[in-house]
Amino acid sequence: MEATLTIALAGNPNVGKSTIFNALTGARQHVGNWPGKTVERREGITRIEGREALVVDLPGIYSLTAYSMEEIIARDFIIHEHPSVVVAVVDASNLERNLYLVTQLLEMETPVIIALNMSDLAERRGLTIDPETLSARLGGVPVIATVGTRCVGIDALKEAVVQIATQPQPAAPNLVRYSERLEAEIESLRARIAVDAALRRTYHARWLAIKLLENDDDVRTRLENAGQVALLRAAGEAIARVAEAEGEEPELLIADRRYLFVSEVVHGALTRPEPGAETLSDRIDHVVTHRILGLPIFLLAMWVVFQFTANVSAPTIDWIDGIISGPITHWVGALTGALGLGGSWIESLLMDGVIAGVGGVMVFVPVLVFLFIAIAVLEDSGYMARAALVMDRYMRMIGLHGKSFLPLLVGFGCTVPAVYATRTLESEDDRKLTGFLVSFMSCGARLPVYAIFGAAFFGAGAGNLVFAMYALGIGVAIATGLLIRRTVYRNKPAQPFVIELPPTGCPTRATCFTSSGSAPRAFYTGRPP
Repeated sequence: MEATLTIALAGNPNVGKSTIFNALTGARQHVGNWPGKTVERREGITRIEGREALVVDLPGIYSLTAYSMEEIIARDFIIHEHPSVVVAVVDASNLERNLYLVTQLLEMETPVIIALNMSDLAERRGLTIDPETLSARLGGVPVIATVGTRCVGIDALKEAVVQIATQPQPAAPNLVRYSERLEAEIESLRARIAVDAALRRTYHARWLAIKLLENDDDVRTRLENAGQVALLRAAGEAIARVAEAEGEEPELLIADRRYLFVSEVVHGALTRPEPGAETLSDRIDHVVTHRILGLPIFLLAMWVVFQFTANVSAPTIDWIDGIISGPITHWVGALTGALGLGGSWIESLLMDGVIAGVGGVMVFVPVLVFLFIAIAVLEDSGYMARAALVMDRYMRMIGLHGKSFLPLLVGFGCTVPAVYATRTLESEDDRKLTGFLVSFMSCGARLPVYAIFGAAFFGAGAGNLVFAMYALGIGVAIATGLLIRRTVYRNKPAQPFVIELPPTGCPTRATCFTSSGSAPRAFYTGRPP
């Protein structure tokens, strides 16, 4: 039976969107890639009042402006696939920042439901949100308080989905009103778009007019390919007129007005507690992100990770190797002998091929398991984001920024997903350079070799050897990056760095399987975008 409803989940990174997806779909999930892209897509089926609904988890994005592949994919899905409803998952403890994306969704005139996720965390922080007031100021958009990790509010969310999808809704009003000059240019472009049947079938006229004034590269490219030269020329002239009259580019004016609108929406709908003393997380940040102490703390954390990985996994490696080379090998040898196959190519295939091959792979498993456990603990505690912030200063020496540190760190586990992780970088040059340097990181396949040599020649000092080998790889990567920066990328401009710092805390029991769901706060370094 085909799904009769399509639910798209949209939201910023780290707002608990995946927990909402899991709560809706359970185990009925499918993971793949978007066609022609290396960005993961997750789909699942859920039943709502006897009807099957397809749930699509869109990539985590901050806006619908085409700065990254994830933003283009999310926007294209909404434009071309026409989902029955878009559930905008919002971090209730960071409402103002999250509503910027909601504002852009409303401008697309698509049916929207807001899921105020992590409402429990907002309450613990003393934040009070009035859903009715918030809904009224957003033009009547349903607002549902949810806690995805405990399935709180999921039933109410499903009811809202059915109501929105089955009952015709009036077109959302133009909530964001821009300056008089901007509105005049938007209306002029909208009128030109509305008379073009091909454009009218694909885009909402006002939304496309705004995108043209924002000088969106992806939109311009698509219109150029469609032969819309006259429309693009008109948009260029409109941009010039606005810039001359207002003294600012339309893109900045539009963004400023959206933020002002969000601030007006939040005022009165959100009550904050009186400013108090620094939290424990703030005090920890002063230490772990310190300009001088930050790097030694990071190196100490990595040393502990490698000691834990090498020393804790060593007995397990020996046990697995003993089982495979001992009882299993003897049993297979006895079985082939009993069948009269001793010394034949079949015995060689089983003993030297299957068993030896599988055994060689199995000894990697404990090392990778303990390495991923250690990294998951660091991530769930909130330290990983702080490590990226600390490393931003040093990554800039080789022409990168702190966000490139994360793929490099994943490279310690496996090179393949580390290269995939470079897709989150906005600049193509950053993706290329980071992917190249990933190859110098000692992946999990090398760790058993380090551990075996360390145990054989250094005994209790095996962890120090492992740490030294990893440090050597990092040193070679830095030297190579410096060389490339001064040759191939010597004219490459610096890129801004924006990262979120989730509150520090103790890892949960589900560390290795789910994200912490902590509410992040934004942190910015580098030049303003």
